[in-house]
Amino acid sequence: MSTIIFAVNATYYFLYFVIISRMVIGFTTLRYGGFYNFIMKSSEMVIAPFRTLVKNNGLIDFSPLFALLFILFAKNILLAVLLYLPTGNVTAFSAAVIIVVIDMVDLLLGFYLALVIIFYFVKIQINKIIRSNVPMFGGFSPDRLLFMLGRWINPLAVPLSRNLPDSLKKYAEIILIFMIIIVKLLLKYSISYIKINSF
Repeated sequence: MSTIIFAVNATYYFLYFVIISRMVIGFTTLRYGGFYNFIMKSSEMVIAPFRTLVKNNGLIDFSPLFALLFILFAKNILLAVLLYLPTGNVTAFSAAVIIVVIDMVDLLLGFYLALVIIFYFVKIQINKIIRSNVPMFGGFSPDRLLFMLGRWINPLAVPLSRNLPDSLKKYAEIILIFMIIIVKLLLKYSISYIKINSF
């Protein structure tokens, strides 16, 4: 059993390394060589399925991040199965799986929270940025950045804004930020509660 657990962890850390390396290489001029080819080929098998699911908006490619979240989720689920299912302790196994799922939701919310914060600060500074004539993110204009981020933010921000009083509509992003933080705190509390009562 310990050999299988070691193999699961080793596979996870290998994939984590190649995906992170690919993300770092993306910010460099390295485009050839043995190391480059190894990283690209090794990471592509994991990232490719997410590239088809998460459409690249032309500015930010989120598929490596979703690939990282997936391999983390898969590793934790496998470890829960290997550690708790053989013992016959169904309660502990169920609790472990629930914790893995809650952790994943918490990570996704953290990622989404970062996007909302970036969107908000670019939005309130956009006029100043445009007047400064400073290109952002490899020449993309700030209004294009807002458009790209808005594709991820608006599905929650727009319905929230519609249901707010007129005096609060301009604070929709701030309210959304606080709502996400509250949900994340509730998720952390839920994990603590499950651990105390199930293990």
